[in-house]
Amino acid sequence: MNDQVLRRYVRDDRLVGFPARWTRKLAVLGHVSTHTFVPGERYDEQTVNERLGPWCDGGPVDHVALRRYLVDVGYLSRAGGEYWMTGPALS
Repeated sequence: MNDQVLRRYVRDDRLVGFPARWTRKLAVLGHVSTHTFVPGERYDEQTVNERLGPWCDGGPVDHVALRRYLVDVGYLSRAGGEYWMTGPALS
C-alpha cells in the first residue's frame, strides 16, 4: 500500500498532494523524513526549513506546516532550537 500512496502524493521528491487519511499521511511523512534527515544528526530550524522547502515547492503544504506535521507525529523531535530525527526509521 505504501508504494501506491507514495506514487499518488510524491513525484520527483516533491509533494503533489497531501492525504487526509491518517495512515496515508503517516506513510508520506515517513517517506519525507527518511529521505530528508539522517538519524543522529541535529539540525537548526533554518536547516530544517531549507531541507523541507523543495518538498513543498508548488505543493499543497508549506515547509512550516510540513515541519509541524513531522514533529506532531514524532518523526522529528525538537528541543533548544534543534531538531533531530526520531522515527520512523528509528522505530
